[in-house]
Amino acid sequence: MICYIFLSYGAKPKASVLDHPAASNQLTRLRCFAQKRPDTRVEYVSDYSRSVRNLDSLPKLRQVLYWFHGQSMGLIILDDLARIFRKAPLSCRDVLLEELKIFGDYILSLRHGKKLSDFTDRDIKLLLLHPEKSKSGSAGRVRWNTGKARKASAISRTARSREVKNEIRGLQQKLQRERGPLTLQAIADEANCLGLRTSRGKEWTRQTIGRALE
Repeated sequence: MICYIFLSYGAKPKASVLDHPAASNQLTRLRCFAQKRPDTRVEYVSDYSRSVRNLDSLPKLRQVLYWFHGQSMGLIILDDLARIFRKAPLSCRDVLLEELKIFGDYILSLRHGKKLSDFTDRDIKLLLLHPEKSKSGSAGRVRWNTGKARKASAISRTARSREVKNEIRGLQQKLQRERGPLTLQAIADEANCLGLRTSRGKEWTRQTIGRALE
């Protein structure tokens, strides 16, 4: 499952979008949705653009949609499709919508609770003329329980942290069998060489290895 994050303000991400402050609200909602599907692998992709004129303004989204279209299957999850249209000039929204409609079966907007291909005429009108109205929500849209979303996000982070710690402990045991006692830095170096990352997606250091093995 692909979860899509659209950023239009703040500093342009230089590292993982999962650590970007401007992505926190979208991540909470997307993780809440993913939490209900624990057996599904989740990947996150993102675009950063101050203004959206057409699909070319969103290269990551375009890439995923064309790939799904070629496979005739797939689903990309957005917290709110209107978020993109709010950053599109009014004169560009019709063109953007027509481009996205081609991939309507592969785009799910959580705020609307449906795929783009299932949008009603009223949904389309609001998307083109009043995308800002989705901020307050309306009948027929998903209503978010902030407390539950935060709880689900916390559970997800805890589960990921536990998984990462188990990976490091397993690596430590393997290396000790093969090489004998090792320093924390040596374990960190080996973990980074193997492509293992912390629960925040960063490389390991002596300090983070120490905390993971506590």
